[in-house]
Order: sequence, then structure tokens, then C-alpha cells
Amino acid sequence: MKINRAKILSTTALIAVLVMQLFWMWNTFEMTVHQMGYASIWGLTPNARIEALLSAFMQSRFTVFTSILTTIVIILSIIDQINYIDEQERIRLLREDFSYAMVHDMKSPLTSIIMGTRYLHSGVLEKKPEIKEKYFTIVEDEAQHLLALINRLLTISKLEHGKLTIRKTEVDLEEMIADVADKYEAKSSKPIHITTDIACSTALADEEYLKEAISNMVDNATKYSKDEINIKISTSEDDHHIYIKVYDEGIGIAKSELKTIFNRYERAAEHEKNPQKTRGGFGIGLNYVLQVIQAHGGKISVKSEKGKYSEFTISLPKYLTIKTLAQMAL
Repeated sequence: MKINRAKILSTTALIAVLVMQLFWMWNTFEMTVHQMGYASIWGLTPNARIEALLSAFMQSRFTVFTSILTTIVIILSIIDQINYIDEQERIRLLREDFSYAMVHDMKSPLTSIIMGTRYLHSGVLEKKPEIKEKYFTIVEDEAQHLLALINRLLTISKLEHGKLTIRKTEVDLEEMIADVADKYEAKSSKPIHITTDIACSTALADEEYLKEAISNMVDNATKYSKDEINIKISTSEDDHHIYIKVYDEGIGIAKSELKTIFNRYERAAEHEKNPQKTRGGFGIGLNYVLQVIQAHGGKISVKSEKGKYSEFTISLPKYLTIKTLAQMAL
């Protein structure tokens, strides 16, 4: 309601400015006509009207130019204000969608934890150690999943407020990628094949955050997969950069979504609009990757074809930058 009122007031102000300027210009023209000895504007011949217009302009040209310039500035300011209001409204709606998705995503692991612990406390599984151990594993996995979601949110918040420090060291990419691959091969409910091609085995990065970023990309590939998951993780390098690519043969990404795929809350909003066509979630996974890689001084890009494949490429600086050295010195 407040947003609509603000837009109405801004639009009214814009109209008022235009009307005032038109009134002023008309009044100036009318005064010039009287100075020329004519009683009324309407009785002028076409030539006399042109002469009056030119005379009015010449007499007050500086004022006219100043007035026009001022009007343009005011109009642009009001338009900018209206755009800002629209953007704030969009963010508000996205946050509402995000809150809904966040509750939904947290509810699932919490429900599993509560049901698992109740079943374990019931004593029914005391004589079934294998099933009991399975329930303990489920509870632990769901708790870890919930903790990972919360940690991602905290990390993004720190990054956005400039409070997260990246500590770069030489990282073993081969071992890191193997750990990520093993994790997802073990937990996947679908047939999964993860292959690796490690042409560059080390990188200067914060091991914890880079590993989580790669995990997020693999997690994204598994969620948006077909009946069988095929993922390839590869590394390469040139004179200045190290590249980490995650390629999957999943459902792909539409061209219209490529520009917003890294936006925070975007997946939550899309799921809210089309719950039957999209998959729900926080919509923070790829935003987390983007912010972490940018904090490393790197970039991330994506290529995709709907229904065929997606390929995400991380580009990291090969050497420490002056900015990174300054951060490490703090």
C-alpha cells in the first residue's frame, strides 16, 4: 500500500512539473503578444504568431534554457525514484517467496530428524541394530544438511557486508574434487557417474569456501538432472588463470533464465510462480558460488542448452593480487 502511494505521489509530482512548465511558457508567450500591441493571442495571423513566439524566446532564452534543464533533471529524478520503488517492491516480493521456500526447505530435514529420533526413542529398533544404525545415519545426514543451509546463508550475509575474510593457500584440487565426487556418489538416490579430468592439480584459494562452492555446483547438477546423473569435473590453466568446470547432462537452463541464474532468491521466486514446473529451494546455492568466487578475485560463467546440458566455469587468478595480500596481512 505504501509503495503504491509513493508511486502515485511521484507520478503526480512529475505531471505537476510538466503542467507548471507549460503554464509558464504559455504565460511568457501571452505577455509577449500584449507587448507587441495585440489584444489577444487568438486574433493573430500565423505569421504574427511565429513572430511572437520568436520574440518571446529571444527575450527569455536564458530563462527558457535553465527552466528546460531544471525540468529534465526533475523528471529524470522522479523517474529514477519510481524505478527505485519498483525495485524495492520486487525485492520485497522475492524475500517473501524466499521466506516461504526457506521454511519449506528447513521443514523437510527437521521432520526427518523428529520422526527418526521418535522412532529411535520408542525402543522398537533395539533388537534391529542394522536398521537402528540406518536411522542414526539419516538423522545425522539431515542435521548436516540443515547446518549446511544455515552456513550458506551466514556466509552470503558476511560476504555482502564485507565481513568474510578469504585466506588463500595452495589447495590440492585433485583431492578436493575427489572428496566432493565421493560424497555425492555415496548419497545420490539416482544412478550417478562423476568423471574427472584434472589438468591443473593446485590453486591458490581458501580451501573451505572453494570446496563448498564446487559442492554447490555439483549439488545443483544432481538436483536438475534426468533419471541418470552424468557429471564431469575438469580443471585447466593458462598463464594467468586456473579454470574449474562442472559439466552435466541434465535438464539444462532456458536462455531467459541465464541472466538471473546467480541472483539470490531467484529459484524460490520461480518455484512460487510455477510450483509444478520448477523445483523449489532457497535459490542461494549459485549466488553463494558467485559471491565466494568474486571474493577470491575470480569469475564464474555458465553455458547451457535447455534439455541437453549445463556447464559452469570458475576462473581463479593464478597469483595473489595486491588486494588479497593486503587482506592476508590484516
